[in-house]
Amino acid sequence: MRTRWIVGILGVLVGILIGCGTMLAVAGERVTLNVVVSDWTTPDFRDFIKKTYEAEHPNVTLNWQGMAFRPLFESIEIQMGAESPGIDVLGVDVPLVASYGIRNYLLPLDSYFSKEDQEGWLPEAREASTFNGKLIAPPGRTSTQMLYYNKKLFQEAGVDFPSADPAKRLTWEQVAEMAKKLTKDTNNDGKPDIWGIIFHQVSRPYQMLPLPESAGGAMGSDRTV
Repeated sequence: MRTRWIVGILGVLVGILIGCGTMLAVAGERVTLNVVVSDWTTPDFRDFIKKTYEAEHPNVTLNWQGMAFRPLFESIEIQMGAESPGIDVLGVDVPLVASYGIRNYLLPLDSYFSKEDQEGWLPEAREASTFNGKLIAPPGRTSTQMLYYNKKLFQEAGVDFPSADPAKRLTWEQVAEMAKKLTKDTNNDGKPDIWGIIFHQVSRPYQMLPLPESAGGAMGSDRTV
């Protein structure tokens, strides 16, 4: 499903670019699209999309430009701000949808996705993809925060597995107690070698906000919690 959407979105964009005159292409004329995205996309997945799309559109070549997360958005700001022709398709990070919308970096795509298409998306993803009521960044993928654990380490520390019953979900206090029991200094050098809990990206609000939000907090307009 994810592959279908990404390939489909590329197809939509080709049609828009040609239709709007930004590409004066005629049937059969060679077209190269510069696709600028995060290099989080694995090579196998990227190559599959490229081969699939180019097989369906033999006159189109995808020039796939994968960049590290931060340089990607710096490059987008520079190129789009200068109205450079170097970007045809770009990967949009959800928090930037409105910012790109205000500056007209993205074209409305509502007419290219039916109501049935959009009903297949998560409501939150659909909402995050719109600006001023217009669909400008169709979701190719989304992420969900989750807590997962290493069963082997739990067994070695004699800690019971968390219940799969939502009614018995853990509190952060319980997580903290478990983490203390799971933290180990295996070589007795006074420093932990195994940590009981770790957050993947402590600098990303979407990873850390569940902590205050689950305790009844919320982010204010001044960006404080």
